[in-house]
Amino acid sequence: MPREKSSFWSEFKEKTDQNGKKRFQCKHCSTEKAMNATRLLDHYNTCLARLASQEFNLPISSDSN
Repeated sequence: MPREKSSFWSEFKEKTDQNGKKRFQCKHCSTEKAMNATRLLDHYNTCLARLASQEFNLPISSDSN
């Protein structure tokens, strides 16, 4: 049985680059990262845009770039 995905995955939008590789874009600051759970989690924990929105209770951007 597969493991359940961590909740931080919902904070990233999945994209495909020109070479057909999966990339993930932060919904808060639009930074793109390769599909690497450790690096995505590191970004999630240090994303200044996410932290600022939580601190000031700002809504998550629903920008559809």
